[in-house]
Formats: sequence, C-alpha cells, structure tokens
Amino acid sequence: MNSQQEDFNDQEGGDPPQDFTSCMFCGFHDPQWTENDLDVHYWKDCPLLISCPSCAQIVEIAGLPEHLLDECDAKDSYVSRSGDSFGGICRLAAGSQVLSSSAQLHVLSTVSVLGGGLR
Repeated sequence: MNSQQEDFNDQEGGDPPQDFTSCMFCGFHDPQWTENDLDVHYWKDCPLLISCPSCAQIVEIAGLPEHLLDECDAKDSYVSRSGDSFGGICRLAAGSQVLSSSAQLHVLSTVSVLGGGLR
C-alpha cells in the first residue's frame, strides 16, 4: 500500500472529527465555539454539570452521588443512604460527619438530587 492510500484510509476509517460547537450534556449550540470555549461552558455555564464540592472535578449533577461515593478523592468522607424520600430509587451521598438526624438527611438528599447550592 502506498502512502496516498494510507492517508486516505486514515481519513476514511479514523474517528470522526469532534464537534466543539455543541454541549453533549445540555444541547446548547454555538457555532463559534472552540474546544476551549466548550471546556469553559462545561466548567461555568452548563446547567447539567456541577463542580464536586470535595475535589472540584466537573461531574453530571445526576451522577454526583456516585462520584462522591465511588470516584472522589474524598470518598471516605461520604456514606451511602437510600432515597427514602424518593421511593427508595435514588442512591444518595451524605457527608458522614454531618449526619445526626433524619431532617439533615432529607436536606442533603434534596440538595444532592436537585444540585442546589453546590455550584
């Protein structure tokens, strides 16, 4: 195979070019975005992403409890609680040093699920 064929195969069979003009989380689109602009959107503006309160990693709000319990550098500071307030279908993460009453757990579960006050 000659070099022209290899170049053509690389172009045809390679990964498609990345689209930096649309957010894959919220769907916002700006045709002028660059890769850096998209990163800034993820970090500052995307309504479906949040900065982890413990390690500052940007994660999906819906995945914050799993991040805190399984991936976060501070995962030892969190405990898993079932989402009784939500029919037991949610996995919640609460700071282990904070839990002293069911009222505090309810507040934490609401904040974890809704993402309120954490950004």
